[in-house]
Amino acid sequence: MDHDSIPIFIDPSEELVVSPFLVHSRKDIRIILQTWLDSGDDLHIYHDPEAPPTITQLWAINHDHQTITLSAEYTDEIVRLLNQPNMLVVTGFIDQIKIQFPLREEVLVRGLNHSALQAALPRYVYKFQRRKVPRVRAQDQFAPNITFVAPEVARSAVSARIMDVSETGCSFLLPHTVTGSLHPGQVLSSAHTYLDPSTDFLCHLMVHRITPGEPGPDGSDTHSASLIGCEFLDLRPQDQGRLNDYIHHIIQRSRPGMSAVPQPPQTRT
Repeated sequence: MDHDSIPIFIDPSEELVVSPFLVHSRKDIRIILQTWLDSGDDLHIYHDPEAPPTITQLWAINHDHQTITLSAEYTDEIVRLLNQPNMLVVTGFIDQIKIQFPLREEVLVRGLNHSALQAALPRYVYKFQRRKVPRVRAQDQFAPNITFVAPEVARSAVSARIMDVSETGCSFLLPHTVTGSLHPGQVLSSAHTYLDPSTDFLCHLMVHRITPGEPGPDGSDTHSASLIGCEFLDLRPQDQGRLNDYIHHIIQRSRPGMSAVPQPPQTRT
């Protein structure tokens, strides 16, 4: 199974983490779908992250009827897929960017020579940088945080709440009052990362992205925070091993309480 194609799991309550990757623009969604239609690239349909996906291709886009058509031969596999209680999620890639969206109103259409899976046009999609290991949400019960000293950012040590983590980096929240001096490419030296009692380490961080949050209720920035995406640098092998174990443990436990994308239950025909 191509582990890169597995949907990235997002806690629906973490809207700040989700929003930077969410695409609502109809124009952008049409461009994505048309790219897949023109290329004929394989897409993957998942109902369970631990089960092999069903491979498909985008066959048609009908903007008048607001539908898409995916290849799907009438087999026991596709019948079982449509009868699954879980939401179906489609993933694919464009220029090394992973894209995923939930299927809605899917129905198997049988023809004389071929069958196809018809579904509603996606209302939104998620775009993620391609990763060898999925990003996971840090476990709240251990108050995961990262602490660093950067005189150009703040006079004293800065401690920030870690939101999610992968083998190569993490994202954390910082108030706007602190993020003004941060910029992509900046290196934060000797940062202390604490994930749980068994997983904490020192390493340098390289800032890759800064995603501003929404303004506070009074319209000011003082109540909101930015999401800072960083890469771990010079991580010691033993620390990398503990980090990998931490991520693997969360992935193994994530299925019962996590959804691939936030979406109301759909009635399947």
